[in-house]
Amino acid sequence: FWADLTFESVFGVEWPKMRKRIYAFMDLPYTQLFLVSLLLLSLYITDCWVLGNEPDSTTGVLDGILTSVFVIFLLEVSILTAVEPNYYMSFFFFMDILGTFSIILDITFISEEFLPSGTQASGSILRATRTAKLGARYGRLMRILKLIKFIQYIPCMAKKSDDEAEPTASSLRRR
Repeated sequence: FWADLTFESVFGVEWPKMRKRIYAFMDLPYTQLFLVSLLLLSLYITDCWVLGNEPDSTTGVLDGILTSVFVIFLLEVSILTAVEPNYYMSFFFFMDILGTFSIILDITFISEEFLPSGTQASGSILRATRTAKLGARYGRLMRILKLIKFIQYIPCMAKKSDDEAEPTASSLRRR
């Protein structure tokens, strides 16, 4: 039974065709816009939460949002590893992994495990925790490098066709 199992027999589609479909979906402007909005949300929600809530308020909703973003980014990295050629072990792969796992430091119930409970935390531990969170934020900012692919969809940045010449200064002068 297990010897007869193939991707085509399970899903009814050949892997190369499915791979192209998934890659095309991941490359859609709407998918990229969704992922960029999640990236911006993950970067700023923690600070906005601190500014907008009381110091001792519960952070269950914030933890739920950040956990959801973490799972979605982990799913994105897994999908891109499976379908995008030359993605695995590339610069963007490592930046995505770093950015994805940096979200863990903003999740309260996980980050509280790093600090000693019941005792006064020393200054060096607090500084190390703040430094780790800052490094994590910069790791997520590196995901913005992926926006370079997204620029082609902005109308003013779109590449002109070869037969459409760029205006030059001499052609713009009035005669």
